[in-house]
Amino acid sequence: LKEIYIKQKKLSELPPVLSYLFDHYWEQKNYTLVQNILKDFDITGNCQALTLIRGSLKNTADFSTEYKMALRGGALSSRDGKVALSGLSCDLFSGKEGLRVSGARFVFDKKNYTASLFLPKDPTSAGTLDLASRDLSLETAYRIREDRIQIENARAKLPGITAQFGGFFHRTQKPLLEISGNTSLDLAQILKTHASKNTRLSDLGLIGSLSGAFTFKGAWNEWTRSQISFNAKSGAVKFIKNFRLEDLSLGAQMDNGILDILHLSAGAYDGRVGLKGWFDFNVPGIPFDTNFYVSGLDLRRLASELPLENKKLAGNLMLQSSLRGRLLDPGSFTGHGALSVKNGYLW
Repeated sequence: LKEIYIKQKKLSELPPVLSYLFDHYWEQKNYTLVQNILKDFDITGNCQALTLIRGSLKNTADFSTEYKMALRGGALSSRDGKVALSGLSCDLFSGKEGLRVSGARFVFDKKNYTASLFLPKDPTSAGTLDLASRDLSLETAYRIREDRIQIENARAKLPGITAQFGGFFHRTQKPLLEISGNTSLDLAQILKTHASKNTRLSDLGLIGSLSGAFTFKGAWNEWTRSQISFNAKSGAVKFIKNFRLEDLSLGAQMDNGILDILHLSAGAYDGRVGLKGWFDFNVPGIPFDTNFYVSGLDLRRLASELPLENKKLAGNLMLQSSLRGRLLDPGSFTGHGALSVKNGYLW
């Protein structure tokens, strides 16, 4: 048994250390792919490395080699300044199956993360990645291609959002995520998460869930600048003083910060409501322009189920209307429409 122990006080660049590690067992194709990923990053920190060689000195062909490396107090930054990790620590182990990174901890964008990674030696095999923070959980399998990373069977959780998806991560000058899958949205939790940034959102009082298929193409951290489509359904949703919508169907897409509601249709108090229009998230206040309708809504049932002062309200409501303004400024709302009530009692 032969053991070699190497201790390096300061690590100025990780690629030379990984080069030493990979050169002893890695297929050239895999090594080149990993090297191309790492070449635009700098890593600093304290490193300890251990090489274990096992086998008989009478037959060196039977030698097996394992490599272990520990990184503590490290930092990783991309040379374009767009990615910066601090407080980086992890343990690396490489053997005949591939490279494993375990117990990884780091700080990114003022948030603490933990991670583990498996990078297979066989280029046809799938690797795995687990990533977690207080607001994020991600588990996925992946395969490294020449110019992109293929994402397989990914599962992600964000506050109020769960998703299963697959697709590609394109390694370009501006990394691009291109995925599709299914997601479920907890509207109350999403509202709670973002209400601290805008108190008016809490006035919507959204309760319920939406589930459906989605596609996403763009920078992972710039969703308002990305191309998104979402087709979803919901059994029931409540908002603004428990106004209830049933059998809701939604089709929407976003491109460069503009949200288009292609169709929104739902049952409401024995009638139907619908909406279509756009919302511009690029402009302060979120300008919007919408058209909506109400057909056959039962006012008597509405009055009995909502906290209205006039409990004698009755009739059958029909409405066609358009509305525009700035979403976060109700005083800016303008529009026009036509209203019809049959067999009504209003006051």
